[in-house]
Amino acid sequence: MDHTYRRNIRMRDLEETADLPEQEQAVALVARCYGLDPDVVRDMDVVEFKVCMDEVMVRNGLNTGD
Repeated sequence: MDHTYRRNIRMRDLEETADLPEQEQAVALVARCYGLDPDVVRDMDVVEFKVCMDEVMVRNGLNTGD
């Protein structure tokens, strides 16, 4: 995995993804934060996606401590 974290979630990201199902919202946010096409994110294996999603959560103060 050689994806680079590029930016944090913006308010607009949350507004634009608010009506998506939870899994698609997660895909969209990972894609935006890493500068990837959502299809690339959908094609990630589960472990790779979880690592990326965890990074998004931590960097944006959304870590629930799970």
